[in-house]
This record gives sequence, structure tokens and C-alpha cells, in this order.
Amino acid sequence: MPQYPIRIGLTLLLGMSVLGACGKSQSKKRAPETGDWPGNSATGDDWFNLDSTVGGINIDRVYADDVFENDVIVAVIDSGVSVTHEDLKDHLWTNPSEIPDNAIDDDGNGYVDDIHGWNYLVAGDGSTIEMETYEVTRELRRLTRLQAERSLSASEQAYLQDVQTVYERGKARNPNSPQYDVNWEQRADDPNDFTPIDAAHPAYGNNKVLDLAGHGTHVAGIIAANRNNSVGIDGIADRARIMVLRAVPDGDEYDKDIYHAVRYAVDHGARVINMSFGKDFSMDPTKVQEAFLYAYEHNVLLVHAAGNAAYDMDRSVFFPSRAINTTQAFQDGWLEVGAVGRGENSPLASFSNYGKSSVDLFAPGVDIHSSVPGDSYAAFSGTSMASPVVAGTAALMISRFPELTVSEIRTLMLESVRTTNSQGQPLAVGDKAIAGGVVDAYALLQRVRQR
Repeated sequence: MPQYPIRIGLTLLLGMSVLGACGKSQSKKRAPETGDWPGNSATGDDWFNLDSTVGGINIDRVYADDVFENDVIVAVIDSGVSVTHEDLKDHLWTNPSEIPDNAIDDDGNGYVDDIHGWNYLVAGDGSTIEMETYEVTRELRRLTRLQAERSLSASEQAYLQDVQTVYERGKARNPNSPQYDVNWEQRADDPNDFTPIDAAHPAYGNNKVLDLAGHGTHVAGIIAANRNNSVGIDGIADRARIMVLRAVPDGDEYDKDIYHAVRYAVDHGARVINMSFGKDFSMDPTKVQEAFLYAYEHNVLLVHAAGNAAYDMDRSVFFPSRAINTTQAFQDGWLEVGAVGRGENSPLASFSNYGKSSVDLFAPGVDIHSSVPGDSYAAFSGTSMASPVVAGTAALMISRFPELTVSEIRTLMLESVRTTNSQGQPLAVGDKAIAGGVVDAYALLQRVRQR
């Protein structure tokens, strides 16, 4: 069994109390009396857009050099998105085959009134789920029940011991957290039901994709916040259209939800899927990987946050992961993203996971300003913020060159990373990832042109 460091789920990415100053949140709104927009690149609030001499990825330079004309659907599997946010409301994907609010599955896809996406986090009483148990809690419950039914095999006994150890360690730190309550079960749907959703097999959940946690809205803003409205921040890909798939609670996501969310994204035209979530255990990693392979076969790029445990990913496994079966073809369409801080030397973020053979590249992920619910803006830090920087950059390239395949995007992005500062000195992250550098949108644009 792999080692299990600090978990990297939504709670850590949002609260970030263990990260000290990196976890501070600074609310930002525009100041109309001065005309000083927090989203203006000159203020540095969305510093990922800036020139590489200050640690940005040259997004502003890309827009000065080319025109991006094609809409690109980007699925954000997360805590939901504030669909009325001033910086996002005009950059949402809308299902063209669904009539809003008529309680009819107009397009026969198994989802009723799925206008901007879907919410898989619904309790048995119909209420929206905000907090959930950790996967280790659910695994302990499953194994304990199985042990009551029959004798466990030697491998099952060893696994149960590992689960018990991790569970007890976590519960000792948070003894009153319901996330460690083995008797707390909110959902009525079968967590092991991976039957593809269609007209004959209607979806569980509902269309209420509203984000209360703020995480998914922040991620969406980095990718697609309106660059032309003089409010908030400038997102990376102005032609991106955000498809909202609410599947990540405060706690650990269910494999079943990720499986169905990925398939939904693929079936409804997404070209990029951002996944800023992760956990230490997975009940059905093979089924989740089936969905990833489905995405790859349909030319959909998967972008995943590496996690915030300051850990060498070459020595461990976090889920979802491409490391379970390294022969899977979907690896060619997968980008694992770590985080760096501001400045031309792009220092590795103190919290970021890394790995010479398991993390692909790095992107800005410290003190990143973006949208949050209530037409507001805040600074978050985490690989959750670095991942949408890469996803947005990929979407930007696809909006200009829609013929690009996911394998081409991955290869070209890795070949074009910035590995030195302006004086030609190597970045310290050179041995921390496969590409050993930071995403560079302008260099990528040049490589795409030359292909």
C-alpha cells in the first residue's frame, strides 16, 4: 500500500490554515471612484496573466499577438459555480437542446433541465450536500460491514489495517468532525452504480449547480472571467464557456460522481476538463479510469491539481491518478499540475506536491485572485489554482487552433515550459516535474504555430 500523507481534498484547498500566509483570503471588489480595477493586469491581482519576468505566463502578450475566435467548452468538476457572477455569467456553457425549467428531459440524455451542467451532490431528502465524509471513513464502514458478513482475505485484512490507521490518525486531529462519522450517510443513491446515465437510466441529483463554498467559482474565474467588462479579473481564455459539474463537497468526492461527471462533459462537447480535487483512497479507481479513457478517446484534455501536501508524488499515489496503470492511453491526454509562487524565479510553492516522473509542469498558484460568490473576489493559494491556469491556457490554444489533439496539446505544452529566469539561470523546479518548468502561453503559441 502507498504511504498516505496529509489529505488534499477541498477542505485543505479552501481553508489552508496549515499553509500559513499562503492561505490568506483577501476580498476584492472594483473601485469605480478611481477606475482602479483589481482585474487590471497592471495591478497584479491576476498576476498569472503578466509577463514571465514577474512570474506570469505571458497571457497578455498572447492576446496582443493573435486573435481567438472559437468558443471552447471547459468542464469544471468542482463545488459548483456562481452562475450569476458578474464576471462569469456571460461565459457559461448553456445546453442548446434543453428548454429551461420545464421539468422535461428535452434532449433525452437522462438529465432534466441540465441548463449549465449538473449537481451530483444531493442527499436522500433532496437537499444539497455541502459537507461529506472522507473516503477513508467510507472505506472503514464498507470493510467493517464486509467483515461482519464473512472472513476477510489476507490482503483485505492488511488493507483494513491501513485504512484503520489512517482513519484513527485523522480522527485524532479532528475528533468532532462528522467527516469521520462512520454512521453518517446522506445519500440514497447506490455509490456502486456506474451504469451510464441516459434516457433509460435517469440521473440522480438535480440541476442546482450553485456554489456556496467558493472554490469552483474561483477556479472558473481563473479560466474564463470576462476580459472585456472592466470589472473583477481577467480570465485566461475569453472564449471559454464553463460547464458546471458539481461533484466535489467539503470532504471527499465519490468515484461514482467523478465517473458520471467526466462522461457528461465528454458527451456534451467539452474539450478540456479541470479537476482541482483529490483524495488518499479510492473505492473504484478502475471505473474512474474508464471515464478518463473515454475522455481521451473523444479528444478531451484532462487537467488535474497535484495536491497540497508538499509531497514527492513519485513516492505515493493520490486519486484520481494516472499512476495506477501506466499503460493507460489516457496518460497522453492528462496534465498533472503543481504550483509555483510569484517572481521570475518561480519558486516551488511551499505546499505543492511535485514529482520528477509524476507531475508534468507547474503554474502560478500562490495568492491568486479570482471570482467568488456574491460578485466578489478573493485570493486563494493551492494547486487548485494552478490547475485552471493550465486548463485555461489549453482552452485558449484550442480556441485559436481547434484541430489540436489532446496529445499534441500535452506535448507542445511540456516542450514550451519556461525553465530559466530572465538572466538564463535555471529555475529551482527543474528536477521537480517531467517538464521541469512553468507553463508559458506565449512560447506555447509559437510552438503550436511551428508544429
